[in-house]
Amino acid sequence: MAIVRLVSPLLSLIGRTSGKLAARNALRAPRRLATTASALTIGLALVVSVTVVTVSAKESVNALIDRSFRADLIVATETQQPFDPQIAADIRDVSGVEYVVSESGGPVQIDGQDGSLTAIGGGPLDAVADLTQKSGDLEKFGGTGAVVSSDLAGEKNWVVGDQLKILFASGQEKSFDIVGIYEESSLLTGLVIDLEEYRAVGGAAQDQLLYVVTEDGANTDQVLKDVEDIAKANPLLQVLDQTQVKEDNSAQLDQLLFFVYGLLGLSVIIAALGVVNTLSLSVVERTRELGLLRAVGATRRQVRRAVRWEAVVVSVLGAVLGIGAGLVIGIGLQQALKDAGIEVLAIPVPALIWIVVLAMVIGVLASVLPARRASRLNILDAIATE
Repeated sequence: MAIVRLVSPLLSLIGRTSGKLAARNALRAPRRLATTASALTIGLALVVSVTVVTVSAKESVNALIDRSFRADLIVATETQQPFDPQIAADIRDVSGVEYVVSESGGPVQIDGQDGSLTAIGGGPLDAVADLTQKSGDLEKFGGTGAVVSSDLAGEKNWVVGDQLKILFASGQEKSFDIVGIYEESSLLTGLVIDLEEYRAVGGAAQDQLLYVVTEDGANTDQVLKDVEDIAKANPLLQVLDQTQVKEDNSAQLDQLLFFVYGLLGLSVIIAALGVVNTLSLSVVERTRELGLLRAVGATRRQVRRAVRWEAVVVSVLGAVLGIGAGLVIGIGLQQALKDAGIEVLAIPVPALIWIVVLAMVIGVLASVLPARRASRLNILDAIATE
C-alpha cells in the first residue's frame, strides 16, 4: 500500500478530485487491492525474469562474437551436415581470401574410452577464434600435436606432454601429443587435432564448417558475393558474416521471447478480468456513496474518471511489483548462469516501460463497464440503498 500512498499526490495532481477519490477508494480495501494486483504481479514477474535472462544471453553471445570470433565469414549448412571439401578449395582461390579454415570431426575412442574430437586445418587456430592459452603452446598445433580445452583436460587429468592413443571409426589407431591447453569457449571446445592427420587415418573426407578470413584491405562485399556464388553448388549451404551470425542467434532467442510474451498475454487477460470483478464489486458496495457524490454535485464524467483512475492504480501497482520481482529473479538467474556463458547482464528498459504503459491501458479498458454502471446509477435509488 506504500506505493499507492506514494502516488496519491500524483493522482491528485493529474486526476484532481477524481484521482484523489480513486486513491482513497483503493486504500479502503487493501487486501482486495493486493489480491487483484497479485494476478498481474505473478504473470509479469515470470515474463520479466525470463526476458532479462534471454536478452542477457543474446548480448552475451554478441559480445563473445565481437571478442573472440576472428573469421569474417562462415560457410555451413543450417544443420551442420557435411559437404564436399571442393567448396573450401574453390573459396581459397577467391581474390581477397587469406585463409579458409575447414572443420570436421566425429566420434572416436581415446585411450580405450568413447569420446569425440574436432579436426581443423587450412589455417592457424587463432585465425578462427581468439583462444586463451592455459598451458603449453597453442602455436605448436599441427601434425600429431593436439590441443584440448581446460574443462576436458581437467576431467580426464590430461596435461601438456601426455600422449593419447586414438582409435578412429576406420579401425586405424594413431597417437597424438597434447601440446597446449586452451580455455573452453562457445566457438571451440574439447580435443582438437589437425585435419590432414584426421583424414590420413580414415576420418570423414567432408567438411562440416568453413571459416573464411579475408586479407587486410580486401573488398569484403565482393569476397562475400564470390563465396556465395561458389556455395550455390550446394543449395543447403549458407554464407554468413558476423552480423548475420548475430542476427541468427537473436532470431533463435526471439522465438523464446515470443513464447514469453504469449504468457504475458494470458496474464494480461486474467489480470483484466480480476480488475473488472474488483471494480464491479466496489461499485456495488459503494452504491450509496456514489449516489451521495452525485447529489452534492459530482458529474457522471467525474464518477467515471474516479473508477477509471482506481483501475489504473490497481494495474500499475501489479505492474510495479511484478517488474520489481521479475528483475530480482532475472538478475539472480543471470548471475547463476555466468559459468554457462551468460556473462553480460542486460536490462530491457524499453520493454519494461511498455509493460507499465500496457498496465495502464489494461486499467482503462477494464474500467469501462464498471465506470459506466457507476455513472448511470439513479441518484435517489442509490441514496436509499442500505
